[in-house]
Amino acid sequence: MPRLIFILGSLILLLTAYGARADSPNNVWKPGDEPILLLSPAQIFKDTRLRQLAQAARQGDIKTVDRLIVNGVDVNGHGKYGISPLFSAWQSGNKAGFKTLLTHGANPNNVWTTGNTLLNLIAGTADPYFLKLALAHGANPNLVAPYTCQTPIFSAVDPLGPEDSPLSDGRENVSLLMQAGANINYQACDDGETSLMAASDLSQYGVVLQLLKAGANYKLKDKWGHDLRMYVDMSNKAMDKSGLGGKQLQKVIDFLKAHNFWPPPKSQQIQNTAATPATVPRIINYQAPGNLAATHAISCIAAGKLNNKDTPADLYPAVMQCLNEEKYERAVFIYALAGVYTRFDTLRVADETAHDAATVFLSRIVDAVPREKLKQFDEAKDQTFNDDKQLAAICARIRKIGPPDYYPRYMVQHGMQAFTGFKTPNGLVPGFDAKKAWEESLTSYLHCPDAKRDNR
Repeated sequence: MPRLIFILGSLILLLTAYGARADSPNNVWKPGDEPILLLSPAQIFKDTRLRQLAQAARQGDIKTVDRLIVNGVDVNGHGKYGISPLFSAWQSGNKAGFKTLLTHGANPNNVWTTGNTLLNLIAGTADPYFLKLALAHGANPNLVAPYTCQTPIFSAVDPLGPEDSPLSDGRENVSLLMQAGANINYQACDDGETSLMAASDLSQYGVVLQLLKAGANYKLKDKWGHDLRMYVDMSNKAMDKSGLGGKQLQKVIDFLKAHNFWPPPKSQQIQNTAATPATVPRIINYQAPGNLAATHAISCIAAGKLNNKDTPADLYPAVMQCLNEEKYERAVFIYALAGVYTRFDTLRVADETAHDAATVFLSRIVDAVPREKLKQFDEAKDQTFNDDKQLAAICARIRKIGPPDYYPRYMVQHGMQAFTGFKTPNGLVPGFDAKKAWEESLTSYLHCPDAKRDNR
């Protein structure tokens, strides 16, 4: 599956765990919260000058970056989730902005309150420029991300980029980390997996061979008692041997044979099941009626024609249509309304397994809309949400439309309780305070001014 960096791309699904709720007690991501990689500086940084710094770095406006820092803006100042402006520069792929922030002392070892790290993302970027620069400015090649229990080399083995890119097999990033002192035998604290196992699991056998030649310990076992042989055997029974990956796999097997560590013992061998009707498992995708279902079709219409009976399941497809028609201003408003309504619905739907509905809607947009249009949309969002007047105007329009006036069936039916039975009446939170939730949705999702300020 092609993976793209710096645009909305298929990183949405990969990095939902890189989101967090500013309003949750421990600042921990919950299903339904927008992934961090979709957030603009306006959504991350409430402090105006910090937001300006992040936006300037994102755009490569070096003069503004220098001026703001000289005038006292903290280059390591934190916004939501503990994110610093360095993330915004990396997020946009702006090399000049990224380099300038590091030169001014930006910390590449920042650990977010979600338990993730920017460095793991940097290590997993196909272009090695960012990792090389981060390491030159003090990045710790053995920094453990508390959420994943992994070090940067786990991300580096399979970097994010177009699959046909010569950079996509990770060997250059792995080499950079090893040169900086990365522990190639580190075992993840949750499952005992090593970078060798991770690379093998992802069929990155060029990296596996690279690590073996560098002295990686192939005899280490994960918490289930499996060593590298089990991971290799899995690929050996499934991978097409005619391509480059298959040839690299064979070189790994030859290496293990030369070191008297092949074949795997029977206890670690994967059964080679032929693809026959008798052996292929039947996979059935069950869906509850109404799961993510729209109530009616909405075209790319003006804000004045929207109303509070329009559900996110109706609104997100309209965003897609606006993008395909290159009507970015309308797309931004409908997107904002859909996001606020989704936040409101996550506050009133009791089943937390249903709260990732928005992530599914967003992934559909990413899969269907051309990259260039997604990029234009991202820029339009930045311009709108970073402008206080434009943001205030959007907030005022959404307040005028009002809180949702529909039953959130699309979300209620998306969760596991749609199959196991609802634990609350209609699947909603008992004693739900709609007025409080509406204000919270506006302020936590869009950073709208409170109602009193809006009405001045």
